[in-house]
Amino acid sequence: MSSIGYARVSTDSQSVDRQLADLQAAGVDSIYADTGFSGASASRPELDKMLTFLRPGDEVVVTELSRIARNTAHLLALMERFEEMGVSFRCLNTGGVDYGSATGKLLLTIMAATAQLERDLTKERIHSGLAAARAKGRVGGRPKALDTAAIAKAKQLRSKDVDVPDIAKTLGVSRSTVYKYLSA
Repeated sequence: MSSIGYARVSTDSQSVDRQLADLQAAGVDSIYADTGFSGASASRPELDKMLTFLRPGDEVVVTELSRIARNTAHLLALMERFEEMGVSFRCLNTGGVDYGSATGKLLLTIMAATAQLERDLTKERIHSGLAAARAKGRVGGRPKALDTAAIAKAKQLRSKDVDVPDIAKTLGVSRSTVYKYLSA
């Protein structure tokens, strides 16, 4: 019987350090951590490894529900799988809820649905904000290095057999930028 922690961050630029520290403080025996995998990823290598490692009597520990499951349905499927395997589940930020009891399952479902609602509302607000910005003529992303006039000048200079490094120097951009715009 062992206590097994699971941690996850969505991008490589994020750190699992806080989750690892919290799991170690909770006394877990081993930790599986996925980095660079969105919660929406169907397959996460460390989660898959952990699921094959689990034995009856083990306990899975996470810092937050959103770290282990993609959505409410996935969380409930994992909980059902844990129950069938004889594995208990503990989430550090939800206190001492016993997820094996009927009340615990109800609370788990409500918390997971609330977390999914938050994600969905955030997504809606982002899409709405982007649409409003586009309607005002604003587009996201990095600004173009060369405008139409500069591209025309680059093509004109190139047609006069001016070397790309000299064109780049004239326009104040890198050679690769000149090549990119000349080939487009």
